[in-house]
Amino acid sequence: MNAAVLADPPSDPYQSDVDAMLRNWGVWSRMRTGGVACCGSAERWYRAPQHWWPEGPRLSADELSALKVERCMRQVPRDHRKALFLLYVARADAQFCCLRLRLPRAMWDRFIEDARRMVANVLKRAKHGASPIENASRRTI
Repeated sequence: MNAAVLADPPSDPYQSDVDAMLRNWGVWSRMRTGGVACCGSAERWYRAPQHWWPEGPRLSADELSALKVERCMRQVPRDHRKALFLLYVARADAQFCCLRLRLPRAMWDRFIEDARRMVANVLKRAKHGASPIENASRRTI
């Protein structure tokens, strides 16, 4: 896994639960697509006889939790969603994430903490039955 994801655990206990859910979502996303960048054909299932990566047990993902996070990610703002994707799915380091997001490196810790907090808030709202998508469809103009 990425050292950046493992190196800075959130200080808030609820955030650490969200961090665990986001890690699970990252594993699930990589398992679902066959990797970050792959073709949509059966070629992605081919494994060359050379083994350039360490052999080890594949991590299993809790699919229900991952689906909850996937739904939640649709409600997170684009830049924060992209940061979470780069960190948890693509497992990019902080410097690369800042480069892709055009964000100063000094703001990264605060930015990713805000993104985790947004995910936590959306999950909390979904847990209590208040879905912003449903509420938006009920509004009248």
